[in-house]
Amino acid sequence: MRKRDSLIIFALAMIILVVVPFQSLQAQHYAEKYGWSIDNWSDPELSWDIYRGAFMGVPPTRDPVASSLDVLFYDLVFKSELSANGNCFGMSVMSIMMVDKGGYRGFCTPIPQYSGDLYGGAGPTDANLRRAVNQMHGHQVSKNALRLIVANFAS
Repeated sequence: MRKRDSLIIFALAMIILVVVPFQSLQAQHYAEKYGWSIDNWSDPELSWDIYRGAFMGVPPTRDPVASSLDVLFYDLVFKSELSANGNCFGMSVMSIMMVDKGGYRGFCTPIPQYSGDLYGGAGPTDANLRRAVNQMHGHQVSKNALRLIVANFAS
């Protein structure tokens, strides 16, 4: 009986050692399931309309008299500096929101279903997706994001 029990334990151990790693090899990688099939792209200039969509309370037109601080912030930070080196922050936040909520700003999971330039940096083929990612990218200079950055450096 002992020999039979030992063989059963050995057989179960072998099954576990063979089947479990094989299943994990077949499991989909996180990036394949939740990552973009689009290369990070840069935008030389973001429009006032994208700026307005990224933040609440921004006037519909770029009027230095009516909203001088908005115009100053847009001109110095948002317009050409923010996405000159890519939209990685916007892509990351957009994918997190889509996975967390099942969809966000009119786009739903699975994320890899959205097409675009994978190697050339031209961005998504859908102009609305480009706009949504640009707006999410602007959130990195929001008051809450800047407060978090300062708090991390101060501690």
